[in-house]
Amino acid sequence: MGKCVTCGISLGFFSFEKECKNCKMNREKREAIEKTTEEERKENERNELLKPYITALSVNDLPKIQFDMSKLPPESHRFVLKPNETIHAITKATLNDIRKDKKWIPGSRASTIRLGKGLSFKVGSAKGYYISKDILVEISRGFLLITNKRLAFQTILPQDKPLSLKLSDIESYSVTEDAITIFKERRERPFIFKLIENHYDVMDDILGITLNLVLSEV
Repeated sequence: MGKCVTCGISLGFFSFEKECKNCKMNREKREAIEKTTEEERKENERNELLKPYITALSVNDLPKIQFDMSKLPPESHRFVLKPNETIHAITKATLNDIRKDKKWIPGSRASTIRLGKGLSFKVGSAKGYYISKDILVEISRGFLLITNKRLAFQTILPQDKPLSLKLSDIESYSVTEDAITIFKERRERPFIFKLIENHYDVMDDILGITLNLVLSEV
């Protein structure tokens, strides 16, 4: 005879349940409350992180962030602030580029069908051909920074080249949950930064708000 694993009450000979009805209902209510509490906690933390940005009316109101250089290997490039430059947003990201991926599709050989003496023909012959599609390729990893003077990408590995764009060179941009795309004047391909971390789904909003404010004052 089975017993409830929680309260020990008998469940009967033919029951396949592990808990009695009351214990099951209580557990489900408790789990629902815990889930709601966790979601509320995350939402509160998200709001706290976002508050300094959504209340900012100008660049001067934005948070001022220190870049911890200890996160970089000793041999990597050093990020140097310009005079009167302040970092307002920073996150781990990858720099990506759009490349063409070509694939060869081999042709098929022809089959010969004999219809009779001295009479035959070939069917099914096809030449090979290439197909091409755009793919996103990771170029380097590092830290994406937005300051009151530029958008910069500080690489981690010494062989990777850092990137620095003046705000006045940014033609347009787009921000999604996992990426920020920057279009530079007189450059055909955009710079695509994929976010490595987006805790509480807040970093994309921070980047979007910061970029909007700093560009509005260029």
